[in-house]
Amino acid sequence: MAYKILLLPEARIEIADTAIFYKQFSDELSSVLLTKLYQSLSLAAEDPQLFQADRNGFRKINLKRFPYKIVFKISGDSIVVMALAHHKQRPGYWKNR
Repeated sequence: MAYKILLLPEARIEIADTAIFYKQFSDELSSVLLTKLYQSLSLAAEDPQLFQADRNGFRKINLKRFPYKIVFKISGDSIVVMALAHHKQRPGYWKNR
């Protein structure tokens, strides 16, 4: 069973802002970021249990080549993406979303 992927509005904004940031350097770099992001989300949609949950139920996927992680929770038959968080950002800022 493939899970549905739901993006919180804040996560959508973070994804768009990050893609725009990398586009300043190169269209290709921005495209690679989005490709890595979508590949990771597809993997999570197929089997979210591959990613270990912390004590609050948050799961994280580190993006290859980029200093970002996708933070998500499983809710029923959906994966709810809470954030695209930079590794240097304040940990857990997304928990109240």
